[in-house]
Amino acid sequence: SPQIAIAFIAAAVFLALFVFAESRASAPLLLLSVFRNRAFAINTVVTLIGMFAFLVIMYSTSIRLTIIQGFSPLQSSVAYLFFGGIGFVLLPLTSKLLERYNPRWVLCTALTFIGASGLWFAVIPTTSRSISAIVGPLILAGVGSALAFASITAVAVNTLPNHLAGMASGVTSTFRDLGFALGPAIAGAVALGRASDEIARKLAGDPALSKAYEAFQASAAHAPADQRPQLEAAVHAVQSGPLGANSVPADITLPDGKVVPFNPLKDVAFDALSSSYSIAYVLAGVAALVAAALILVGVRGGEHVRDGVAAA
Repeated sequence: SPQIAIAFIAAAVFLALFVFAESRASAPLLLLSVFRNRAFAINTVVTLIGMFAFLVIMYSTSIRLTIIQGFSPLQSSVAYLFFGGIGFVLLPLTSKLLERYNPRWVLCTALTFIGASGLWFAVIPTTSRSISAIVGPLILAGVGSALAFASITAVAVNTLPNHLAGMASGVTSTFRDLGFALGPAIAGAVALGRASDEIARKLAGDPALSKAYEAFQASAAHAPADQRPQLEAAVHAVQSGPLGANSVPADITLPDGKVVPFNPLKDVAFDALSSSYSIAYVLAGVAALVAAALILVGVRGGEHVRDGVAAA
């Protein structure tokens, strides 16, 4: 839409203006020359890609549990105890690991855990309607994120001179948050776009399904006046896209107890969303593993990184 195109153009213009201003400032917020440091530049890219991957997993899990599988918000929140709560439990261990080992190896391990989590999530069918079915990848993602959040900053501040440690931390935080923002935006666009296409193909290739959907769309016009608002809301939800189509029940129970077909796209939308968000999980897993590989490239490049977090 025009609003999105304009937003991207505005972002590009202001980014160019920021670079122009910072390159001429006597005391810049961001010293652009720090990106000439290969280790710091690689860590910045790793931060962006790695945090993108983690947020894709968090976002996809939220959609999987709430919209696709229909868990309540309270039930779904259990998953986020793994994502966030593990970090607090592992805090003492994380500190010891960063003191004893090169933070790059800790970060590489963390991203490998996140990548494995995404790929594991992708092969667990959404028909497994239990939190216990995804406990394994949840733990991997939680441990990986706990190690990654601490080690990303440790690596960044150890790649630049001590007097630039604050700038290194700030830049890392900015790219971390950019990865957070891009994760749901890109994964949502890919998954929902693919799900919409799959539903459209099913409608085009199945005359019976298409006829049932047309009847569903016309149901509000032929309903009693007191039922019309609810039917119109249901039709509008299904027309809104795959998430709405999956949220409206396939059958309804009439006052006399009779169960009749209602939303003909419910099962189609469920299958389309399940397969599409599996692809989002794969995208996250591959992205995290690419970030881990980039760390190895940096290590083999011979860049010197001081062990521990003393520079912080």
